[in-house]
Amino acid sequence: MDQLSILRTAEFKKISRHLIGSKITLEIGGGSGFQKTLLNNLSNQVISIDVKPHPDPISDVTIYDGHTIPAENKSIDRIFSSNVLEHIPDITRSLKEMFRVLKDDGLAIHILPTPSWRIWTTILHYPAIPIIVLSNFRNLQSYEELPENTDHNEPESLQTITPPKPRFKLRWLLNILISQRHGERGNRFTEAYYYREKWWIDTFEDNGFEIIETYTTGIYYSGNTLLGKQLSLPARRILSSILGSSTRVFVLKKPTF
Repeated sequence: MDQLSILRTAEFKKISRHLIGSKITLEIGGGSGFQKTLLNNLSNQVISIDVKPHPDPISDVTIYDGHTIPAENKSIDRIFSSNVLEHIPDITRSLKEMFRVLKDDGLAIHILPTPSWRIWTTILHYPAIPIIVLSNFRNLQSYEELPENTDHNEPESLQTITPPKPRFKLRWLLNILISQRHGERGNRFTEAYYYREKWWIDTFEDNGFEIIETYTTGIYYSGNTLLGKQLSLPARRILSSILGSSTRVFVLKKPTF
């Protein structure tokens, strides 16, 4: 299991109690389908969707237009996303779609990066340059194998490659020289503002959701995979208490009137 999968599995264990017994679970941003394999153990049916196919799929993920969720009104028991919502440009439209398909007694569980993750990713960018160079070089080698207009995600950093190839080479160089913005709001310096707990609470509430619970996952890592498997999960949990958790969980429901 690669380092990203290890971290995602550890985070998933923190939220699994909210998903047990779900009849139909919708995963937003399924990627390779790895987390769908985890969801399959907790839900009778899992629908995983994403806007583009992954180059190395593990499980079936349905491709959709990024706007209209392919599900009927009030048909989903649980909605799950992991480190995805920060990548959605029109977050208001997407949250309204989630509200539409979620049952009145359903739950939405979202794992999102924290300001701590953004800050440490920026600070550790230059110490991690050898890893970044190797990872980007591998992407450069595999570029010709990717379908046209397909995103290729870096482990943890989820940095997008945009054709045509000359632009890709420029992006590859910039990714090495400068710590890039991770999501769709702010820049590498101001992005932490949009990862604040309050910003997300306000965003969820503005789109009709009620916050049931929010808590950190208690795991530290940066977007550069610095030290990788050399830093164990117990060590990452200890560092989380000192340097801050890299992700936070938000559990939402529809308000009761």
